[in-house]
Parts: sequence; structure tokens; C-alpha cells
Amino acid sequence: MLSSIPLTEGPLVAVDIEATGARPGHHEVIEIGAVRIEAGRIADRYSSLVRTSGRPIPPVISTLTAISDAMLAEAPGMDDVLETFRRFADGAVLVAHNHRFDLGFLDYESELRWGEPFPRPVLDTLALARRLHPAEDRHNLRDLAARYRTRIRPIHRAGSDAEATAEILIGMTPHLLARGLETAGEVATFCGMDHQGDLSRKLSLTTRMPPRPGLYLFRDRSGRVVHVGRARDLRARTRSYFYGSIGRGRPPVAAETEAIQWIECASELDALLLESRLVTRYRPEHNSSVLRGDRGPWLLTPTTGRFPGLRVASRPLAVGAVGPFASEGALEAVAAQLRREHGLRRCTRRLTRRTIRVHCDHRDDGTCPRPCVEDCDEAVYAARVRDALAAFSTGEPVFRQSLRSRLSASATAMRYEEAIRYRDTLKAYDRSLSALRTVEAATRDPGFAIVEGDGERVVLHLVRHGHLAKTLRLHREESMRPEILSRLHRVLTAYFPAEDPPVDPRLLSPRALRDVFLISAYRAQHGALEVPLTGGPEAALRRLRATLETAEPRRGVA
Repeated sequence: MLSSIPLTEGPLVAVDIEATGARPGHHEVIEIGAVRIEAGRIADRYSSLVRTSGRPIPPVISTLTAISDAMLAEAPGMDDVLETFRRFADGAVLVAHNHRFDLGFLDYESELRWGEPFPRPVLDTLALARRLHPAEDRHNLRDLAARYRTRIRPIHRAGSDAEATAEILIGMTPHLLARGLETAGEVATFCGMDHQGDLSRKLSLTTRMPPRPGLYLFRDRSGRVVHVGRARDLRARTRSYFYGSIGRGRPPVAAETEAIQWIECASELDALLLESRLVTRYRPEHNSSVLRGDRGPWLLTPTTGRFPGLRVASRPLAVGAVGPFASEGALEAVAAQLRREHGLRRCTRRLTRRTIRVHCDHRDDGTCPRPCVEDCDEAVYAARVRDALAAFSTGEPVFRQSLRSRLSASATAMRYEEAIRYRDTLKAYDRSLSALRTVEAATRDPGFAIVEGDGERVVLHLVRHGHLAKTLRLHREESMRPEILSRLHRVLTAYFPAEDPPVDPRLLSPRALRDVFLISAYRAQHGALEVPLTGGPEAALRRLRATLETAEPRRGVA
């Protein structure tokens, strides 16, 4: 086994590649260099340029490496070079500086030809430098070459950079031995890369994936979806999971993955909304967004009892509900400050004769108006509630200025923990208010279409009252066919009537509310091509048709 190979005996092979970019399968290898280490010394060298498919080398790569298209014209092809390198490295542990880059290309090319990546473990001088020299800020190949005084200096050529990597590893070996690390496996464990073999065997799951935007679903041995993700480059993104470390804690998603399903998307918004729906459907344990809850929180002020308080809830269960908001944590922070500032009850118990018999910290420490034990004018208290709720409408400037004044006073008096609380409350208030305004604006908007796509496909997102009503995915050449236009007219008739009053936010489903926030954020961040869908189905269809005939849809990148 390669893991048992001693550092002092080898064989070890330091490898470096030069490529036209960073994405295996999209960019091409133009040079491979390797140096074989045996008994702690450099024993052999191999280097070769690689003929490409004919695509010119990008000028920035040519300038960096001094490799030209003319130099590659007579070079051997990847099949011959990789086979020669494979024989050169046979039986040896591979060593690279930032192995994710070099092995990313070598593994991919190996999988295409032989159905498997290169054997593990692989040692990484970058990871080793970070462990051996944690106080140092720079660990690039040039700095390490200077630190270990290598004879060969890296110059962005595969042969010289591989030799510099070999010399660096030889220089590191005494430090590793002093830590009791004698074998390749022990060094891999030291770097947190002890389970590389388990992960690399799964790289073949990604080999045939397209380098295009879309969604991916990781499934475990039983077929259960354990993770849903979104990527600009499906192949590159999914492969990155299998170059990590399993570590000592909870296994990463790559360790559980036995199959990968993917969906290509021509629109970034399409991928964003599909991801939201798939996460909701499968609730995969490795998607942190699952923990955010299914509903936006509401601020409730029950009107059925005396002296109502402010309560954060997941549903608008009572008259007097304000919302919905986006973050429960942010709303809780704002509600707590409103209770303090306006002298509102801190508990949510119903006031009865038994209430006073129940222990209450807020009643005892004076942080509550204590209507359960003291006379409290109901009209005065009701005015306090109205003033507190006004923070989300006409009273916004007053509450904001109050928070700023309290923040300034606390900082001036060097009560820094208090100042931090006011600062965080102000941020939470901004976030809560922004979410509220977003929902209000969305539910008033009768509708519009966002048009996206690429050279071949067109994606129409029909948005009504801020959330997605329908998505139509079309091939570009068919978008003007009568049957497609007829279908589009039927959809517009069903979802976009001429008279469409605002909807009550309380009627929004959890999925619709998530759509509102996702679509709103997307519109704010991207220059989406939008078409209003007002004035009835016929008028909306005319505007959409004119847009599809004359405009180029913006390309969405997931």
C-alpha cells in the first residue's frame, strides 16, 4: 500500500502541470513535469509539453509560462504523455503543491482513459507548509522555495516547479520525522487528508457531468437526497467535494454520496427557485437553509385579552399581526427592544387571578409594567402598544433615532456590551423593515415576466404578486411558434387577469413567501430583462412576443 511507503526511502514523485485555465475538461493541460525521489534524493526527472485540441493558449497563460501555440504543435498528445507519466509514477506516492489543481486535471484525464483517478494518498506541500509553519502568512511555491533554499526556483514551468516541489518536500522531511511522522500515510493524516482514497474513488461519479450551470443532488447508498446545490460549472463544483477531508467530526457530504443527479439550467433564477423547491421537498441534512424554517415570522399583538404583549410567532394567528418578516432572530431582537422602550409586558401569560401565584422574573426585577399585580390604565397601555407597532410604519424615524441615541450614549459612557446590543438591534431592525417592505411591495405588484436564457434556450419566469406563478422553458427557435404562443396565452389568462387587486400577505404560502424574497433579491442584484404583465392576457402576450422577437435574453449563470 502506498500509505506505508517511508518518507526516507520512497518512491515519491513530485508533479506539476501547466494548463490553459483552472477547469478540467474545459481547459487543457499544456505541460506535465515530474521528479522521482528515492532514498531522500532526486533519482529521475520527466517533463513534456502536451499538444492541445487546437484552441489557442490564452495570452495571460502564454505570458506567464512562456509556452506558445507553436511550441505545442509538434508535442505529443495527452494520451501518450499521460501514459508515459503513469509509468514514471508507478508505485510511487504523488506529491504536489496545491494538489487540488494538479490532481484535478490528472485525475480527470485518468478517469476518461482508465476509469479511475490516480492512487492515494497524495501529499501536498501547501498543506504541509500551513501545518509546519502556522505563524507564516505566505506559503506559495516561490516563498517555500526561498524558505527551504532550493537549488531550482519555480518559474511557472512544470519541470522546474515539480523539482522545486521535490526539494521542498526533502527539506520538510527532517521536521516531519521530528514529529514522529515516518510514512506517507502518517503525513497525509497530519495534513487532514487521511481519507483521500475513500473520496477519490467517487470522482468517477462526476466525470461525465457537463461543465454547465445547473443543480446537483447528492444521494446516499439508500437513494436518499443528502445535499442539493447550485453551480456555475456542475462538473468543477461537484468534483471539489471529493478533494476535501473527512476529518474527525461529522462526515462531509462527499463521504455519504454514492450517486449524483444533475439538472442543467439556462437561467440563474430558474436554478435558484428550483433549488429552493428541492431543498423543501427532500429536506437534505447537509443543506443549512433547511434550518431556517418554512414560514416567515410574524409579530402578534393579541386583542382578545387585557394588556396584550408582543409575541413572535410562525403564523398570523391573531388580529393585529404585523409581517411577515424574513428572520425570526432579527424580529425577536427588535421585539425585545420595543417591549423595553414602550413598557410592555414581557410574558405572554393570560392575566387571571392565578397569574400572580406563578413565579415571574420580569415581575420581580422590575422589567415589566406588572399589570397582573398593579393598577395599570388600559387606555394608556393600549397607546403604548400602538406606539410600539408604529415602528413598522409612521414611527420608523422615531424608533430609529432612539436606537441611535442609545447606541451613542452607551458608547460614550463606555458601556460597550450595551452599545453592541443597540448596534445589533439597529441592524436587526433594518433587516426586519426591509423584509416587511419587500413583501408589501410584492403583494401589490400584479405581475411581470423575467426573461433569461442562453444562445439555445429561453426561460420565462411569470411572477404574480412577487412569487412564481409559472416557468416556461423553451428552445429559442420554437418560441414564436403558434402552439407555443397559444400555450403562453392560456397561462396568462389563468394567472394574470386584467383586474388583479393586491393579495393579503397572510395568504402567502411558505413557498410563495420564499419566492418573494428570492426573486426580490435577484432583481436587486442582477439586471434582469423584465416585461410587465398588466392590462390583461392579450396586452401581456403582445409585450412578451415583442420582447422575444427583438431582445436578447440575459444569460443566467447558476
